[in-house]
Amino acid sequence: MDEILDNETAQQEVKRAVATLTSRERAVLRLHFEEGLTHAQIAQQLRISIRIVRRDFEKSYGKLRRELNVELTGALHHGRD
Repeated sequence: MDEILDNETAQQEVKRAVATLTSRERAVLRLHFEEGLTHAQIAQQLRISIRIVRRDFEKSYGKLRRELNVELTGALHHGRD
């Protein structure tokens, strides 16, 4: 039962962190992680430059890393220094 609650809490934490991103940042991450698109494909689909996709990807990924409570989610454990 505790594992289910921990998973639900982690999911809520991820949703909260994702909500801090702009709509375009969310779209870039979703297209990359859920759809498996490359930066070039994302740029074409969103009608923006590859440079903007790269910038938004790095910026939003960094925001998520800062926003997420790593101890709560455990999601970024292997990515910490």
